[in-house]
Amino acid sequence: MNKKSLDHYRELFLEESQEHLADAEAGLLDLEKTPEDAELLNRIFRDVHSIKGGADTFGFAAIAEFSHSLEAVLERMRNGSIENTGSLAELMFEAIDCLQCLIGAAKTHEVAPANVHEIRLRLNSRVEGNGLSAAGPAVSGNTPGSELTEWFIHFTPGPTTFQIGLDPSLVLRELDSLGELSLQLDTTSLPGLETLEPTQSYLGWQGTLKTSRSLSEIEEVFIFVADGTKVEILREEDRQQRAAVHETKVPQDEVAPCVDVETLHQQRELIPDFLTEFGEHIQVAESNLLELESDPGNADRLNAIYRSFHTIKGNSTFFGLTDIARLAHTAEEMLDQARDGQLQLAGRAFDLTLASVDNLKRLATLVPEFLECTEVPPQDSLVDRLIDALRATLAGNERERSEALAEILFDPVLPSPEPNSPEISQESPKPKQAHRDLKETVRVDRDRLDRLIDIVGELVIKKAAVQEDIRNLIRGEDLETLQQLSYTINDLQELSLSLRMVPVGPTFQKMNRIVRDVARKLKKNIQFEMEGEDTELDKTMVDQLGDPLMHMARNSADHGIESPQQRIEAGKPPVGTIIMRAFLRNGNFFIELQDDGAGLNREVILRKAVERKLISENAAESMADQDVWGLIFNPGFSTATEVTDVSGRGVGMDVVKRNIEALNGSIRIESVAGEGTTFQIRLPLTMAIVEGLSIQLNSATYILPMVSVIESLQPRPGEVKTIQNRGEVIRVRDTVVPLLRLHRIFNQPALHTDPSEGLVVIIEHLGKKLAVLVDDLTDQVQVVMKSLETNYQKVDGIAGATILGSGDVAFILDVAGLMRMHSQTEWSNCNSLTA
Repeated sequence: MNKKSLDHYRELFLEESQEHLADAEAGLLDLEKTPEDAELLNRIFRDVHSIKGGADTFGFAAIAEFSHSLEAVLERMRNGSIENTGSLAELMFEAIDCLQCLIGAAKTHEVAPANVHEIRLRLNSRVEGNGLSAAGPAVSGNTPGSELTEWFIHFTPGPTTFQIGLDPSLVLRELDSLGELSLQLDTTSLPGLETLEPTQSYLGWQGTLKTSRSLSEIEEVFIFVADGTKVEILREEDRQQRAAVHETKVPQDEVAPCVDVETLHQQRELIPDFLTEFGEHIQVAESNLLELESDPGNADRLNAIYRSFHTIKGNSTFFGLTDIARLAHTAEEMLDQARDGQLQLAGRAFDLTLASVDNLKRLATLVPEFLECTEVPPQDSLVDRLIDALRATLAGNERERSEALAEILFDPVLPSPEPNSPEISQESPKPKQAHRDLKETVRVDRDRLDRLIDIVGELVIKKAAVQEDIRNLIRGEDLETLQQLSYTINDLQELSLSLRMVPVGPTFQKMNRIVRDVARKLKKNIQFEMEGEDTELDKTMVDQLGDPLMHMARNSADHGIESPQQRIEAGKPPVGTIIMRAFLRNGNFFIELQDDGAGLNREVILRKAVERKLISENAAESMADQDVWGLIFNPGFSTATEVTDVSGRGVGMDVVKRNIEALNGSIRIESVAGEGTTFQIRLPLTMAIVEGLSIQLNSATYILPMVSVIESLQPRPGEVKTIQNRGEVIRVRDTVVPLLRLHRIFNQPALHTDPSEGLVVIIEHLGKKLAVLVDDLTDQVQVVMKSLETNYQKVDGIAGATILGSGDVAFILDVAGLMRMHSQTEWSNCNSLTA
């Protein structure tokens, strides 16, 4: 086998190993729920065994040795020699993470992670602790029958050891596992309190180690240490044979930079994957942290948070992101104490941990800027202050500090003024743990995916054109081959669209955090619940939903839910509830935000609208509730009596309306005084393909989005009436609906000007109905929408355009725009009149 072929198979092995690891990790998660499942344990064992065998074959010695140790523990678990306890489960997760890092290092030809030896030692101690010995290279203890040698060891960690998240005690533990270790603390470099830097390492250790291990095996213990670390290893009988293992001359008083620019630049190509994984770990940590506040005894959630911080610390160290590693390491120490029961993660400790999450997010956003740096950026003072606060809490120092806690926190949820830009009850129900089948995923550049969607859309248009041409050539006949081709293209279209579909759960989870923070600021008790978070929506639309949902969530927490005292006086439980749910219905995607608060105040809204001259006093008296609720979407409209950092400027709900309409959707409000309010958003599943109703106006074709279509009918003579100062209306059963003549709005000729000869399509937007007079309906179609604004300019009443199979251009109507155009020419309050 030549080198090129060998490299190819080595790459295939590494890819398959990552799949095996993903399957093993999923198995471990399931094993926590069903520890008696023997087949599940066998599956995990087979995954690790496959990795070990392949690593041996292709020469990945470090992977083979580590996976062998992990396999040995799994084998003892299978035969019942080792009990599957909580601490063992944590070790198994850490081992899987470490093996993942080893495989990643092999793919990128980088050094192995620093914690390999420590975790492998712990794995082997589990095996040997049960009277058994793992086969393969030993990593601990003396070999029976071998001659013991006494070594003198002097170990002084580098000054930046703590700052980059390394723990010297792990090195000492591994040394102790090699034989009989006797060490004394070296404090000769420890300065006085007036010059001591709490984030700098000053201590060292020196003593002897009696072991049968070789010098190289002892040296391996010190492979992964910080710059500036000094290690001396020499035989006690011959102090002249000194072996300096790792020594870098760094002044003791030098402060580590916030990032190792050189290391970061060397890993430039891996940064996108790092940031993606970083975001996933932060999301896991934040969601579990929020749930832990209402369920403080949940050890599984605490362990999950700890694993996320631990992984972030290790990965950021690898990329030279010193500040991220320092902060993650310090927060990890607090979480470790919480796991051991030495500290309760509540009050100040909880707030500081949450602040660490926020600041880690902030630091991650700076990574792209660091990639462009040519000089070392300064350390982040906010990080230093937060680390000091964490260490003070770890030390049990809870006295009032000179600076308030709020001054060292980073607020990630301040509202954005323009688009595109609490305490939780102890009775809070535990979230449902949905089972997810782990599948292999491939990260694809978003631009390439969008290009694929565009090409498939063009293919759909060309298919329709070919069908039209063939029908003209062969009239009255259907070609089976053409029909099969049509089915295949339709399948390809659906598959390509599904590639951009993502669950809305992560977006909902962000709202959980926002509601919590608003509730704490306003001293309210609010319980946030999610339903249907696995429901999928187009990624482009999910990204644009962030701002609208944020404003809705803040509005419900601020204006909707009352204070605990007000709720008690109203006969309600002191804890309010906000529910965010997603579901599919009739081919549309729905999001509902429901609260059990005070509901919208009709009188206050009308009074404010009259003050701002949005409506007249006479009109206010006869307005339907739906029209009244719609007033809150006007720009600058607010019923708040004062402006705060939470609300009062009247930009929130205006953002909601504009962003939802930009997604070709609509929003509806239902509110009952004293019982609560529900906001319902209706959206198409994707913006790339529009499900529409094809209508005719003379020879021109228009498309009405099906998301807004209610029904169509042909009026009988005399059913269309003209009401003075209100325009034309049509009676549809018990409701009077305003009539819009499409040909008048667009100044186009029409075949039928008498409504009884044409057809009327009833559409709805924001709870308002409108009857659109057209000449004919032709078909229900799926069309690829192209933006007029991008390619030409914004046209009132038109959302975009598409190319039909005949090659003709059809305009896609903007329902919200039609409503506005109608209201500018005729009074549109007719739909509030009932027969």
